[in-house]
Order: sequence, then C-alpha cells, then structure tokens
Amino acid sequence: MECKKCGSTNMTERPNGPHIGVYCADCGTWQKWRKKNMSEPAFTIDHNNTSGSLIPEGVYEAVIKAAFENTTKNGAMYIDIPLIVRNDIEQPRKNVHIFHKIWKKKEPNEHDRRCGGYIAAQINAISKAAGIPNGKPYASLEELFNDLYHKPVLVSVKHEEYNNQPQAKVDWVQPSKNPDCQHVFKTENAAPKPDISAGATLLPPSIDDDDLPF
Repeated sequence: MECKKCGSTNMTERPNGPHIGVYCADCGTWQKWRKKNMSEPAFTIDHNNTSGSLIPEGVYEAVIKAAFENTTKNGAMYIDIPLIVRNDIEQPRKNVHIFHKIWKKKEPNEHDRRCGGYIAAQINAISKAAGIPNGKPYASLEELFNDLYHKPVLVSVKHEEYNNQPQAKVDWVQPSKNPDCQHVFKTENAAPKPDISAGATLLPPSIDDDDLPF
C-alpha cells in the first residue's frame, strides 16, 4: 500500500474497537479500516522498520520515483524528486521514501535562470547521477523530468534540523553502483509516470517557506 498523501509505503496499524486503522508511519495519514482477524498475528518483526519515522543517516541505493515542480503551502516553488530505497539490493530501509528537493535561488545566476531559477548545480548533479549524457540539451524542465523517471542513483542521507524538527535531507547524489535496477514497486500503479502536461502535483508533508535554505 502507498500513502495517498506522501507516497510512502511505510505503514503502521492502530486498534480501534472491532477494527484496525491503517496509517502512514511517515506522515500519520489514515489510509483505511480493516476488521480484526484473531487468526492473524498481532505483529511481526521488521528489521527494515526501525528508529522511528526518519530514515537513518547513511548511503542508499535508490530509484527516482518521479520528478516534477511543486509548491509549498505559501506558494514557494521547488523541484520535487521523491526517491525510493531499492528493494532489489540487500540494504536497510527498503521501500522507504526519501524526499529530495531543489529550490529556487533568491539571487540566481545565468545558469540558474536557464533552469527556471532553480539551482543549476543541483539539477546537473542529479542528472549526472542518473546517467543523463553531458551536454544533452533540453527545451523545458518537463523533458528532463521524463528522462529522470525511474533512474537508479546512489544517495547520501543526512539529518538536519528545521523549525526544531529533525528532517532527512539528501546530502549528495552519485551514479548508482548497481545500475541494473530491478526494483519492484509495491503495486502495478505505485509509480505511474506523471502527466506533467496536466500539472500533476504530489505534496510531501509539512513544507513551509521557513524550510527554504536559500
């Protein structure tokens, strides 16, 4: 199951009378009710679901779920690149989402302006990691987003504090050491290619303008 709000596949359950509520373990959004079945075990041990909702710091093989422009609730635009920790490689936190964001610069240079005001160096970094050829021209960001779709990358995750809350942030991104990606998405329609022309948006949880680093 994939969270209808943030896209995470990390779920948790909470009993409520004769039913059990299924909730997203990352953003807390309710997903559905299900009846208790006394023949089912109360819980199972999952070594990939530890240490709270934040993915631990470290290096992960991931796959780009999608790339698209998004906005904060206050209207600040950014490039949203949700990543999923690959399940075709033996590593911790398989299937957990990592939200990578590229913000607009307050004082963009010429290279940034050609990329819609977004930080060109970060766009180049994710493109290089995803295997986009050096020098490939693009008429629009949407064309690049299509090329990034489902590409494998290697990412380093660090924890930083925004508004007194710890958050997981992509520290750097590099080419995958295992480029033959066989990641299996949870469902057939878990990661459809976004209809960018229709202005598709997916909002990750709790992003304020105070979170902007630039």
